[in-house]
Amino acid sequence: MDANNYGIITLAICLGYGFILQRLTGRRSDNRVLLKAFSLVFCIGLAANMALYLTMTSSEGRTMLEWLQVIYFSVQHTLEMFVANTLAFKSPVQTTFLQHPLLCMAYMTSYFLAIITSAMVIFHYVSRWAYGRRWLNKKKNIKAAEAGNNHIFLGINRASELLAKDIRKAGHEEKIIFIDIPDNEVNPKGLSVWDIISGFMSRSNHQESCEADVILRASSKMKGLVPWLENRDNNVYILSEDQKKNLKLLERLWKGADDPDNEAFHCKIFCHADKDGIVSRYDTVTDIHDRIRFVDSSYLAVESLKSYDSPEMFPYNFVDVATDPKTGRRLGYIESGFTSAILGFGETGQEALKFLYEFGAFAGKDRKKAQFRCHIYDSNATAAAGEFRRKVTLEDTDEVNFKTYSVETPEFWNDLEGIIDSVNYIVVCLGDDTLNLKIAIDIAEFALCKGRDLTHNFVIAVKQTEYKGLDKETFKKAGRTFSNCIRPFGMSEGIWTLKVINNDHLDSLALQFYSGYMALTSKEDALKAWKERNTRLRDDNYEVRAKARRQIAQDYSNCLHSLTKKALCDPQTASASACILKEFDGKNHLDTACCTEFDADVLETLAIGEHIRWNASHIILGYRHDTITSDLKGTHRYLVPYDSLDEVTKHYDWLVIKGSL
Repeated sequence: MDANNYGIITLAICLGYGFILQRLTGRRSDNRVLLKAFSLVFCIGLAANMALYLTMTSSEGRTMLEWLQVIYFSVQHTLEMFVANTLAFKSPVQTTFLQHPLLCMAYMTSYFLAIITSAMVIFHYVSRWAYGRRWLNKKKNIKAAEAGNNHIFLGINRASELLAKDIRKAGHEEKIIFIDIPDNEVNPKGLSVWDIISGFMSRSNHQESCEADVILRASSKMKGLVPWLENRDNNVYILSEDQKKNLKLLERLWKGADDPDNEAFHCKIFCHADKDGIVSRYDTVTDIHDRIRFVDSSYLAVESLKSYDSPEMFPYNFVDVATDPKTGRRLGYIESGFTSAILGFGETGQEALKFLYEFGAFAGKDRKKAQFRCHIYDSNATAAAGEFRRKVTLEDTDEVNFKTYSVETPEFWNDLEGIIDSVNYIVVCLGDDTLNLKIAIDIAEFALCKGRDLTHNFVIAVKQTEYKGLDKETFKKAGRTFSNCIRPFGMSEGIWTLKVINNDHLDSLALQFYSGYMALTSKEDALKAWKERNTRLRDDNYEVRAKARRQIAQDYSNCLHSLTKKALCDPQTASASACILKEFDGKNHLDTACCTEFDADVLETLAIGEHIRWNASHIILGYRHDTITSDLKGTHRYLVPYDSLDEVTKHYDWLVIKGSL
């Protein structure tokens, strides 16, 4: 075969390689393809260089040191191929190539493949960087920014991937944009040599599922993002696990993106950060809730326990609702108390206590609060109890018991034995998914050995971030083995959804409850008053903001708690709630002419239960009773038993029942 044929083969191989590599990468940030291409070409080049060295030198009597030199120089010259440096044009090498044309073809092929690979890497990153700038400056995209309802993710990570997937699944037509910010770069500075090197050697594990969306390279100025930030109907998400990085990015946006003196961005920003320390001060004192929402994954994990769409984990599922012995109809109260336990009192444990204290508050047979007990097990329980009690005002110190027992000590199991027959709800949130699963199975085995019926009023909620493989199979088997009493919660797929991080889907329901309140106090348009009240979140007076925040939270709680109220009564009673008067007439809360005595009695029990829940929700928020005429400064005059309320005030609870049923 002559030299021309070898040249044609080399050209064909290089063209084919370039075409395939371009098709596999395109504009996508698929660094794995480039890394595999680099490895393949490097191996080919190394073999060609070693063959050249061995051909040009005698192998007789070669020592180990000389072999190491051959390998070293072969590796060196192979790497130099990727920066277009070659030995091919040196006289001794050309002489060797003339004598061995096949070796020449192999060497030159590997050389050109290396150049193509390097060029593709540079083109890949330069094109992505340039593409982002061009895309942001296109008129149609600027119009899209001004139209609103778009979603911009700063960083590509597991949370942003899942949230974008949920947005796409909902069928929204707005744009989804990812700003690709390297994990090790808090203040991105656009394209650099290091971008190419680090980007080539690393890849986000979550980018592959985002390829259908727009992916832009981060730029230090971010000037093109300004139209997107100015529109209040656009959403920006900063959801990295590195919360310090999130706050630094938030600070850059707060400064107005391009202009440090401009703080007039209007878009809604969701920033992943634990709601403690300075973040809690941002959220309550600065009160930027209308523009910035701090998303706490621990809070979201517990929010997933009270999903309006799937309420399997609500406490009412694990208590005995009292029924009439003759008719079997439900009476609106529970026959026994509600006992719970929380293992681990970190952020998730504290949120779990808030949930259980409010949604585990039921009326008893005597129409007073049924017995509530929650046992907290944490090796640091003393410090945790002090910090938590500083924030709340528990009526009965016996209701919540803090115990400094580690779950791996005999003291814990001895104490658990004392409550295992009565406990209804156990939350395991020790900060480690594997340990959580292990302890949950141990508790289920322990309960079974002690004769506890796992099928009746007993559940173990196990905090899990993500479970795959063996853990997932273990959960399935544990479910079948222990009568489905072990149930995971807080997994990434369940919490990083638009519904969970944004309660807007409950707005229409919450407005109904607010309208019921308005019927007693004002005749003005409820929707107008609702919007006006929400503007108080931006009031300069902290007490006004705190009151508005509490009232808004109660409207959302009413929506979720309506499922509990429905579970405590029968459909006939629910229908009878239509007889509740819009206003208290001075004597009756409902039209007794269209309501049976039985239903009237149950509705009153439900109204009492609603006030018990309302009290619990305020206690866990840190409110206390006071006789003043307002509820500012963390006090409320109605934080008293139902019997102590005047009849007009009691009617608020009746209206909540009407709105719920």
